[in-house]
Amino acid sequence: MDILEFENTQGITLRYNTASVFERGASYIIDAIILGVTLGLLALAFSGLGEYAFGLILAPVFFFYSLLMEMLNDGQSLGKMIIGLKVVRIDGKYPKPYDYFMRWVFRWVDIYMSSGSIAALMVSASPRNQRIGDMLADTTVIRTRNLRVPLGRVLSLSELSKYKPKYLQAQ
Repeated sequence: MDILEFENTQGITLRYNTASVFERGASYIIDAIILGVTLGLLALAFSGLGEYAFGLILAPVFFFYSLLMEMLNDGQSLGKMIIGLKVVRIDGKYPKPYDYFMRWVFRWVDIYMSSGSIAALMVSASPRNQRIGDMLADTTVIRTRNLRVPLGRVLSLSELSKYKPKYLQAQ
Protein backbone atom coordinates (compact mmCIF):
# COMPACT_ATOMS: atom_id res chain seq x y z
CA MET A 1 0.00 0.00 0.00
CA ASP A 2 1.57 3.28 -1.13
CA ILE A 3 1.29 6.35 1.06
CA LEU A 4 1.35 9.96 -0.09
CA GLU A 5 2.71 12.44 2.45
CA PHE A 6 2.68 16.21 2.24
CA GLU A 7 2.84 19.09 4.66
CA ASN A 8 -0.16 21.39 4.91
CA THR A 9 -0.02 25.16 5.46
CA GLN A 10 0.06 24.71 9.25
CA GLY A 11 3.17 22.53 9.02
CA ILE A 12 1.33 19.28 9.78
CA THR A 13 2.31 16.24 7.76
CA LEU A 14 -0.72 14.52 6.25
CA ARG A 15 -0.66 10.91 5.12
CA TYR A 16 -3.05 9.37 2.63
CA ASN A 17 -3.21 5.94 1.06
CA THR A 18 -3.10 6.14 -2.72
CA ALA A 19 -5.78 4.35 -4.71
CA SER A 20 -4.95 0.96 -6.18
CA VAL A 21 -5.51 -0.13 -9.77
CA PHE A 22 -8.56 -2.09 -8.63
CA GLU A 23 -10.15 0.90 -6.85
CA ARG A 24 -9.48 3.23 -9.76
CA GLY A 25 -10.85 0.65 -12.20
CA ALA A 26 -13.97 0.14 -10.10
CA SER A 27 -14.65 3.88 -10.01
CA TYR A 28 -14.14 4.03 -13.79
CA ILE A 29 -16.66 1.20 -14.32
CA ILE A 30 -19.20 2.94 -12.06
CA ASP A 31 -18.69 6.17 -14.01
CA ALA A 32 -19.15 4.28 -17.29
CA ILE A 33 -22.42 2.80 -16.06
CA ILE A 34 -23.67 6.20 -14.87
CA LEU A 35 -22.63 7.80 -18.16
CA GLY A 36 -24.32 5.02 -20.16
CA VAL A 37 -27.59 5.38 -18.24
CA THR A 38 -27.45 9.18 -18.61
CA LEU A 39 -26.79 8.97 -22.34
CA GLY A 40 -29.59 6.43 -22.72
CA LEU A 41 -32.06 8.68 -20.93
CA LEU A 42 -30.97 11.70 -22.98
CA ALA A 43 -31.30 9.63 -26.16
CA LEU A 44 -34.88 8.75 -25.23
CA ALA A 45 -35.71 12.33 -24.30
CA PHE A 46 -34.27 13.89 -27.45
CA SER A 47 -34.90 11.09 -29.95
CA GLY A 48 -37.16 13.19 -32.17
CA LEU A 49 -34.65 15.98 -32.86
CA GLY A 50 -32.76 14.38 -35.72
CA GLU A 51 -29.22 13.03 -36.00
CA TYR A 52 -27.25 16.28 -35.88
CA ALA A 53 -29.08 17.82 -32.95
CA PHE A 54 -28.93 14.44 -31.23
CA GLY A 55 -25.15 14.40 -31.63
CA LEU A 56 -24.82 17.99 -30.44
CA ILE A 57 -26.52 17.09 -27.19
CA LEU A 58 -24.98 13.68 -26.48
CA ALA A 59 -21.40 14.24 -27.66
CA PRO A 60 -20.52 16.94 -25.08
CA VAL A 61 -21.97 14.83 -22.26
CA PHE A 62 -19.85 11.87 -23.34
CA PHE A 63 -16.63 13.78 -23.99
CA PHE A 64 -16.63 16.17 -21.03
CA TYR A 65 -18.21 14.07 -18.25
CA SER A 66 -14.98 13.18 -16.44
CA LEU A 67 -13.43 16.63 -16.81
CA LEU A 68 -16.47 18.55 -15.58
CA MET A 69 -17.28 16.14 -12.76
CA GLU A 70 -13.76 16.38 -11.32
CA MET A 71 -13.60 20.16 -11.75
CA LEU A 72 -17.02 20.81 -10.20
CA ASN A 73 -16.83 18.22 -7.38
CA ASP A 74 -13.42 18.90 -5.85
CA GLY A 75 -11.60 16.10 -7.69
CA GLN A 76 -14.33 13.49 -7.52
CA SER A 77 -16.51 11.99 -10.21
CA LEU A 78 -19.60 10.08 -9.11
CA GLY A 79 -17.66 6.80 -9.33
CA LYS A 80 -14.87 8.21 -7.17
CA MET A 81 -17.43 9.45 -4.62
CA ILE A 82 -19.00 6.00 -4.37
CA ILE A 83 -15.66 4.20 -4.00
CA GLY A 84 -14.22 6.92 -1.74
CA LEU A 85 -11.47 8.35 -3.95
CA LYS A 86 -10.31 11.87 -4.76
CA VAL A 87 -7.81 13.58 -7.07
CA VAL A 88 -5.19 15.61 -5.19
CA ARG A 89 -1.97 17.38 -6.09
CA ILE A 90 1.19 15.75 -4.84
CA ASP A 91 2.36 18.94 -3.12
CA GLY A 92 -0.87 19.18 -1.08
CA LYS A 93 -2.30 22.21 -2.87
CA TYR A 94 -5.74 22.20 -4.44
CA PRO A 95 -5.73 21.03 -8.06
CA LYS A 96 -6.28 23.80 -10.57
CA PRO A 97 -8.47 23.53 -13.69
CA TYR A 98 -5.27 23.05 -15.70
CA ASP A 99 -4.41 19.96 -13.62
CA TYR A 100 -7.82 18.42 -14.29
CA PHE A 101 -7.53 19.34 -17.96
CA MET A 102 -4.12 17.65 -18.25
CA ARG A 103 -5.49 14.47 -16.63
CA TRP A 104 -8.48 14.57 -18.99
CA VAL A 105 -6.38 15.03 -22.14
CA PHE A 106 -4.12 12.08 -21.30
CA ARG A 107 -7.11 9.96 -20.27
CA TRP A 108 -7.56 9.43 -24.01
CA VAL A 109 -4.10 7.86 -24.25
CA ASP A 110 -4.02 6.15 -20.84
CA ILE A 111 -7.48 4.64 -20.90
CA TYR A 112 -9.48 4.97 -24.10
CA MET A 113 -6.86 4.25 -26.79
CA SER A 114 -5.25 1.38 -24.88
CA SER A 115 -8.35 -0.12 -23.24
CA GLY A 116 -6.92 0.93 -19.89
CA SER A 117 -3.77 -1.19 -20.17
CA ILE A 118 -1.36 1.77 -20.13
CA ALA A 119 -3.16 3.29 -17.13
CA ALA A 120 -3.12 -0.02 -15.23
CA LEU A 121 0.55 -0.59 -15.99
CA MET A 122 1.55 2.94 -14.99
CA VAL A 123 -0.53 2.95 -11.79
CA SER A 124 0.87 -0.39 -10.67
CA ALA A 125 4.48 0.51 -11.58
CA SER A 126 4.76 4.12 -10.39
CA PRO A 127 5.72 4.91 -6.79
CA ARG A 128 2.68 7.17 -6.23
CA ASN A 129 0.19 5.06 -8.22
CA GLN A 130 -0.02 7.61 -11.04
CA ARG A 131 -0.97 7.22 -14.66
CA ILE A 132 0.65 9.40 -17.34
CA GLY A 133 -1.97 12.14 -16.97
CA ASP A 134 -1.34 12.24 -13.22
CA MET A 135 2.42 12.47 -13.67
CA LEU A 136 2.12 15.41 -16.05
CA ALA A 137 -0.40 17.20 -13.82
CA ASP A 138 1.47 16.40 -10.56
CA THR A 139 -1.64 14.72 -9.18
CA THR A 140 -2.63 11.32 -7.86
CA VAL A 141 -5.79 9.64 -6.60
CA ILE A 142 -6.09 8.99 -2.87
CA ARG A 143 -8.54 7.15 -0.65
CA THR A 144 -10.81 9.49 1.27
CA ARG A 145 -12.13 6.95 3.71
CA ASN A 146 -10.33 4.42 5.80
CA LEU A 147 -10.88 0.74 5.41
CA ARG A 148 -13.32 -0.69 7.88
CA VAL A 149 -12.02 -2.57 10.90
CA PRO A 150 -13.30 -6.16 11.02
CA LEU A 151 -15.46 -7.14 13.99
CA GLY A 152 -12.97 -9.83 15.02
CA ARG A 153 -10.28 -7.19 15.48
CA VAL A 154 -12.56 -5.08 17.68
CA LEU A 155 -13.52 -8.09 19.81
CA SER A 156 -9.85 -8.99 20.27
CA LEU A 157 -9.12 -5.65 21.94
CA SER A 158 -9.76 -7.23 25.33
CA GLU A 159 -6.81 -9.53 24.65
CA LEU A 160 -4.56 -6.50 24.28
CA SER A 161 -5.13 -5.60 27.95
CA LYS A 162 -3.37 -8.87 28.86
CA TYR A 163 -0.29 -7.86 26.90
CA LYS A 164 2.88 -7.58 28.98
CA PRO A 165 5.57 -5.28 27.55
CA LYS A 166 8.98 -6.79 26.98
CA TYR A 167 10.85 -3.53 27.42
CA LEU A 168 9.61 -1.86 30.57
CA GLN A 169 11.84 1.19 30.01
CA ALA A 170 9.76 2.06 26.93
CA GLN A 171 6.61 2.79 28.98
